[in-house]
Amino acid sequence: MKIIFLGDSLTEGTPGVSFFAPLKESFSNHKLINYGKGGDTVSSLLARLKRLDLKANIIVLFVGANDVFVKVSWTFSVYKTITKQKWAKDKTTFKDKYDALLSKVTEKATHVIVIPPLLIGEQLDNEYNQLLKEYRESIEHLVNTYQNIDYIDLHQEFKNYLDAKESSDYIAKSLKSIMQDVRNLKTKEEIDCVSQDRGLHVTLDGVHLNSTGALIITRKLEEVLTYYINKET
Repeated sequence: MKIIFLGDSLTEGTPGVSFFAPLKESFSNHKLINYGKGGDTVSSLLARLKRLDLKANIIVLFVGANDVFVKVSWTFSVYKTITKQKWAKDKTTFKDKYDALLSKVTEKATHVIVIPPLLIGEQLDNEYNQLLKEYRESIEHLVNTYQNIDYIDLHQEFKNYLDAKESSDYIAKSLKSIMQDVRNLKTKEEIDCVSQDRGLHVTLDGVHLNSTGALIITRKLEEVLTYYINKET
């Protein structure tokens, strides 16, 4: 089967730990393609679709965090302007663009798996996570209007994991800090060590995954993909 992954840096797998790499190994008899791109917003991914071969059995869609993450620092908004990665200025725009995205991908695949944006900072009551919650609710509402989409609430799995933990309020607040992580952290062990030093449990910097966060996603997707592969065969 051909399985395409669409998303931002979490799907691309850098910075941080990739959830895609172990999936590619687990499903080596199938064709898994990673179209993740760092910095992508819902709008910029939508614009990028026309350059991609999207015909597939399954599409995994995991995008939306950058539409809120851009609000953390002025450096992120400048970078997105330079790279032409437009972001949603409000919930209505976000919902409209995400709906257009769903409309495109559902035309190209038999099944679509949607993962909502997870978190910005591991303190789930901060202002960014409150806005992400509204965006997730919009996504879930949209998904219910389509026939061939499976909504995977991985945010709830992350929340369940974090509920028993005490996380710091660390969030990467500059493009420079993210690029330093990309340059300096080459192994899972290095990423997890820095994550621990920052008082975090599932992310490297409040957004990008450490090995624990990546494993949560990998295990869930292994379960869901196995179900659909068995269903088709």
